[in-house]
Amino acid sequence: MCFGFDADVLFSDRVEFHSDQILILPDGSTYYLDESGREVAVVLPDGETRFAGGFGSGRGNFIDPVAIVSDGISVFVCDRAGNTIVQLNRRLEFITAIPVTMQNETHAFYPSSIAVNANGQLAVLSEEHNAVWTKAPQDASWNLVAELNRQAVPISCPEQITFSDVNSLMISSCGNAEYSFSLFGRLISAKISSDGE
Repeated sequence: MCFGFDADVLFSDRVEFHSDQILILPDGSTYYLDESGREVAVVLPDGETRFAGGFGSGRGNFIDPVAIVSDGISVFVCDRAGNTIVQLNRRLEFITAIPVTMQNETHAFYPSSIAVNANGQLAVLSEEHNAVWTKAPQDASWNLVAELNRQAVPISCPEQITFSDVNSLMISSCGNAEYSFSLFGRLISAKISSDGE
């Protein structure tokens, strides 16, 4: 899968649609996320174009979409202000909305980045809480993986989370620093840029 950004992708019948993020699957399906328009679009391999979303908290709508990822079967849109991961099929038909709520948490989580591995396991990063949580498809609730403030060297300003493989997560932070964690929360490695952090 490839990720990219292009602020000027336009569809002839939807000139108001502007792409902030692009996700390309191996079969050529290309997904576009319009954060300000709160929509997602796909151009399928046969050339068909489909749209989903729009403002709202209802079925398949978004309040504040900030990221789009896919496990090859489904597409997941991270709705930060909605505290929800919206799961769509590859044709952008609504499957479910997965609430991002944590046990014993009194404040909203506000996921700022999302990742999914080939097994469908989701990971969310919260800049607000400086923490990472995961949820396997069969799990009823989210599991805390890492509180980034409580590391031997606290990780400040995390920006993006990705799966390095099915068993480990990579967190990128400002200053070009990268941290690798196991799904059990163990820090595996840290790569700090030469200009420091």
